[in-house]
Amino acid sequence: MAAGKYSFIIEQGATVDFEIVYKNPDGTPVVLDGYTASMQIKSAPGGTTFASLTGQSTDTFSQTASGSYISLKGSNNATSLTSGSIGIYLGHAVTNDFNFGEAVYDLELENDNVKTRLLEGKVQLSKQVTTI
Repeated sequence: MAAGKYSFIIEQGATVDFEIVYKNPDGTPVVLDGYTASMQIKSAPGGTTFASLTGQSTDTFSQTASGSYISLKGSNNATSLTSGSIGIYLGHAVTNDFNFGEAVYDLELENDNVKTRLLEGKVQLSKQVTTI
């Protein structure tokens, strides 16, 4: 299965917090127990890394200004692993330091030594004006 294409905008200095749901071909959610997720935002494939996020099905995270992670328990860190919900979180202190125009990313999941590139695409940075 080819990776899905999804591009998005990050607002510099703002918190990024969104969720996707990974489903089987029949439309049922993938049970994420035992999975590891990884995502990097880079200048280009093999280029400079702006952010690196990871998460495992056993992890519990705390949403902080300086944090960045992938939660396999949804964006609220409490959803059941049977929901297929994957939360992506970048704290505002992380995005405040971003200084690119456009970058690329991919999101990969691994389970039982099988790695799947779930999503890939471009990330555009919307530069902030207010820096208080």
